[in-house]
Amino acid sequence: MKIVSLVPSLTKTICDLGLKDKIIGITNFCVDPKDLHRLAKRLGGTKDPDLKIIKEIIPSHIIVNTEENRSADIDYLQKNFSTLVTFPKSPKDVPELLISMGEFLGVSAEAQAVASRMTSELRKFPDAGQFRKRFGPRFIYMIWRDPWLSRRHAGMRW
Repeated sequence: MKIVSLVPSLTKTICDLGLKDKIIGITNFCVDPKDLHRLAKRLGGTKDPDLKIIKEIIPSHIIVNTEENRSADIDYLQKNFSTLVTFPKSPKDVPELLISMGEFLGVSAEAQAVASRMTSELRKFPDAGQFRKRFGPRFIYMIWRDPWLSRRHAGMRW
């Protein structure tokens, strides 16, 4: 198996599923685990991956995300390689994403175990709709680390 990940957060997930040694291509932003750049070829950014290099390294599996990667690049990769396209829209979508990744990468049992733990943890949180009705929309989400960058929901009250 030869995996290319063009989604930094999912690159870490692939490693957590026990497939770090199968990753042959990553973005410049795939910085966790820290030593991964020694094992895998850097392919550019999420918005500008070097498709020529991807073609040359002949991956067996590619993981992309519709929010991280450009649609033209995703279309090219889907036509030429076995490609998993991801797009979770909320935390509740992540267990299903993990299961899909596990099936795609041949580690279904490992992914199912992580998805089950995550589902259990998500049950501990109140329904977001009830929270919004009581307190209004309040959240901030982190989009990068070193340095931390964040986006604030337009309706957030400080």
